[in-house]
Amino acid sequence: MSDKRQHFWLILIGILVVVISALHYLTPTMKWQYHLIYMQGYFIPILIGAFQFGIRGGLGTALAVSFIYFPHVMLQWGGLIETNMMRFLQIFLFNLIGYVTGVISQQRMQENERYQHAVGDLEKSLKKLKTQSKHLAEVEDRLRHADRLSVVGELTASLAHEIRNPLGAIRGATEILRDELPEEARRSEFFKILINETMRLSAVLENYLSFARNRKHYVEKSDLAAVINSVTQLLTHSAQKSGVRFKYRFPNYPISILIDPNQLRQVL
Repeated sequence: MSDKRQHFWLILIGILVVVISALHYLTPTMKWQYHLIYMQGYFIPILIGAFQFGIRGGLGTALAVSFIYFPHVMLQWGGLIETNMMRFLQIFLFNLIGYVTGVISQQRMQENERYQHAVGDLEKSLKKLKTQSKHLAEVEDRLRHADRLSVVGELTASLAHEIRNPLGAIRGATEILRDELPEEARRSEFFKILINETMRLSAVLENYLSFARNRKHYVEKSDLAAVINSVTQLLTHSAQKSGVRFKYRFPNYPISILIDPNQLRQVL
């Protein structure tokens, strides 16, 4: 219950008790029929207190009514037990009904709280279930994407196998042709570049095959200047046709780093 509602019910209970008590004290005792009505009217704030605040509200309001009503019985009605037995019994009923009604009301309030907690737990479970369902849908999408990638990997591996065989034949034919040429022709940079590039393409194909098989890249300690120099030698002829010149500076000592040289050649 919010603070505003609590204040409202407390003020209402207080007003009812004060008004009914004022009517008791201000009405002459000869008008006993009015006092009977006022006396029953005390049950209204007692029941309100019990329904809204449980045992504390019901019994607390009943005790307050008893303390206010008891002096009225003693002073204005003479206080004799023989003539005021009904009024003393009424005070006892105030407290009994306030307590019993408060117990019942408090049990209902506790049940409502349990129901509210259960509803809250169900809402949390529903939100969690929705989140898990969304997560499962995302996982399913990822699995479908992974399946597509797996198919692409298989196609890549098949294509790499088809290319690797003629590439090996080209390399073998180049080596045979080089061996049959004179010694001066064997030293030609053309054969060196051709053989090196066929080897590099073979390594690239192996890389694609390794990717399709989920293998790691081969990393080795390589000279950065040597890798870059091999790339520039390959591109020098086409660059000269386009009017492009390569300029680079390296220190006199080798620059050794852990890289995959074929991967770096692809990037360059």
